[in-house]
Amino acid sequence: PETQFRAVYRSLIANCISSAIPATLVASVTSDRDCAILAELLEEAGNPEALRIIVQFQKGDGKREAMAMALRAIAREQPSQNSVTLLLDGDVVLSPYALAKCIGFMAANPKLAALTTNNDAEVEGGHLVRHWYQLRFAQRHLLMSSLALSG
Repeated sequence: PETQFRAVYRSLIANCISSAIPATLVASVTSDRDCAILAELLEEAGNPEALRIIVQFQKGDGKREAMAMALRAIAREQPSQNSVTLLLDGDVVLSPYALAKCIGFMAANPKLAALTTNNDAEVEGGHLVRHWYQLRFAQRHLLMSSLALSG
């Protein structure tokens, strides 16, 4: 889990830096060790001034509660009307420049309310488990594409 935590936040920090816009990350963590890792990753990235991390400890009530807490933290920051809110699961490793590409779509169409990316699962486990995740992600991608194209 620590290796995955590092990969997730390393990719998110790199994406924030490459997007060249100010960013505030709300990180839902479970331990002081997570906080220390975030500090290490920020230092590794050169402690960029345009990037700030708000750490909140999860209650352990599940993903929905953690997202609600994160959204309340964002609301307290009173972001500008032109800001973008990105919600990620704790196991999403962003491809390089994914955030910049998404922000480009949002900037080009201010009425665009949301978008999703074509995710691929990196799964440890047997062939059956990996195959199930591949099918599940392919199904989700087709559904999201269909919804997007339908308007």
